[in-house]
Amino acid sequence: MTASNTLTLTEAITRFLTTQSDAKSSVLQPALQKFIRWTGRTRSVDKLTPRIIEAYCEASGADSVAELAPVRGFLRYAHGEGLTGSNLGTHVKAKKRAGRAGAKRATADVHNETLTPESYQKVQAELQKLIGQRVEVAEAMRVAAADKDFKENAPLDAAREKQGHLEARIRELEQTLRYAEVLDAGTKSVRVRARLGSSVVVTDLKVNEELTYHLVSPSEVNLREGKISTESPTGKAFLKKGSGDTVKVHAPGGTLEYRIERVET
Repeated sequence: MTASNTLTLTEAITRFLTTQSDAKSSVLQPALQKFIRWTGRTRSVDKLTPRIIEAYCEASGADSVAELAPVRGFLRYAHGEGLTGSNLGTHVKAKKRAGRAGAKRATADVHNETLTPESYQKVQAELQKLIGQRVEVAEAMRVAAADKDFKENAPLDAAREKQGHLEARIRELEQTLRYAEVLDAGTKSVRVRARLGSSVVVTDLKVNEELTYHLVSPSEVNLREGKISTESPTGKAFLKKGSGDTVKVHAPGGTLEYRIERVET
């Protein structure tokens, strides 16, 4: 590789995005920006290694390869342009789902949460709404199952996936209500702390950029929508933190530092 071919990660990704349509570029950008922040904006592309890529995939908390598709596509492009010695996209792999022990740790994060009466009612309302959707989802599965060609039954697969997400969210809300401590109406408000299901608005102190993350279970991760797992390094760092707190996340590109502006439950 010659010196003229050496580009920073930011420069290479910018070139990659110019090869995409405007619509596709806007879809790819959020995931690639996260990759840049984690790996290091000024890191040379030729300094990327399989270990770095695998570490990023683990840290991102992505639960499916599809969530990492933008990064995989960029790495394939980089190899095609001669920016890397091999196609590092082959090392893009989704994080393995947590087993029962991991699930127990995730639910433990919602124990003993303090909620205002209004927040408690909001959780109750969402739970009842989702419970009401069970019949609709079950009917969709019944209709899809009527097609006996199970080998290529996309509607049935989609219905099953939707049911899985629905039941996971119902369990989370039930856990929240079961262990929540509800403030009396006359009690002074307390600082809201991040937990599973929270939206966390932060400022990246290195670039003074405001970002919003949604803390979800591993099965709900969606990097394009800012949904990160509570089991990922960044998600873990945000847990039980509140507005004004500063958190640090260690990554190969350096330490990421965020200031929490507010937490929304």
